[in-house]
Amino acid sequence: MLSFGFWVFLGIIVVALGGFFYARARIREFSKKFLGTEDIIEGFKKIEEDEAKTPKSVNAMTSLYLPKIKKDFPEFQYDEMKVRAQNVLTSYLLAIDTLQVSKLSEGTPELKEKLENIITMHQGEGTRTNYKSVKLHRTEIANYRKEAARCIISFQISCQYYVYKTDEEGKILSGNKDVLKQARYNVDVIYIQNRDMIQNEHDFAIGTNCPNCGAPLKGLGAKICEYCGTPLREINIYAWNFSDVNEIRK
Repeated sequence: MLSFGFWVFLGIIVVALGGFFYARARIREFSKKFLGTEDIIEGFKKIEEDEAKTPKSVNAMTSLYLPKIKKDFPEFQYDEMKVRAQNVLTSYLLAIDTLQVSKLSEGTPELKEKLENIITMHQGEGTRTNYKSVKLHRTEIANYRKEAARCIISFQISCQYYVYKTDEEGKILSGNKDVLKQARYNVDVIYIQNRDMIQNEHDFAIGTNCPNCGAPLKGLGAKICEYCGTPLREINIYAWNFSDVNEIRK
């Protein structure tokens, strides 16, 4: 005759199994409803794959800010500046990938110094961040702000690439060279309104050099290069230049 304890144990097993199968059924139901498959692991994998293929949205405020910019700067060429912003982003990533600041298409001394610091850090670690197959999706003006001494336009760019970190021997330390990543960046272009009000020399944002010998020009109103004697046109320091590139990680 079976003991009472045996029947209690058997009852626990039956209840546990019932709970297990009920929970599994509910999980499958949830997965099928929200993930499109009864296998929840496969469902989450599908979500990751979809995220890798879906471009990130951008803060599209061009229609709001462009009329204001055109009012302040009638000669502002939006299409040209948009292409320049895209070139700055792609060349910025290329500079990090190749560990060469010279790959940056244009930018302020401050932006170049930022790149140099990133490259120096990688060289010190003996690592490299690789950006491959970069593709841009959409570019919009995300912000326009006017300060006492400058105006700043932020272009927001959505893009995709394969990104992974390697050591000096090419061994992958993080990331995956076969998994696509979607990303967003802010690319800032700055216009100096009042040079006398700028405290940081980097923020002058304009490099003025002789077009003949390349020597730096000390006087903004200089008519002749003091190094080679080349006649110069009056230099317009009030020009746009790219001052920062930042990935939006949220």
